Amino acid sequence: MKILLTDNQIEYCELIKQILSFHYSVDLVHVLDCPAALSSIQQDSSIELVLLDQVLIGESGLDCLRQIRELKPELPIVMVTAHATEELMQQA
Repeated sequence: MKILLTDNQIEYCELIKQILSFHYSVDLVHVLDCPAALSSIQQDSSIELVLLDQVLIGESGLDCLRQIRELKPELPIVMVTAHATEELMQQA
């Protein structure tokens, strides 16, 4: 499975990669911001899941989620954040 992880915290991404790789056979692609995520999704049709942080460089994860939905509505997206609120969960 190919997973796109969009998060600007490199250390966190390395930890997620180690955990997922230990338990599952995954190919994890890491990008830092929404433009890179959108570009990756457009260029790589083998991406099966997006892990998307709420706090990104330049724009919010919710804004990025909306853009991904417009581009590829069938692609599963999991929002990940340390800044979760009930309102954020409803918006996502």
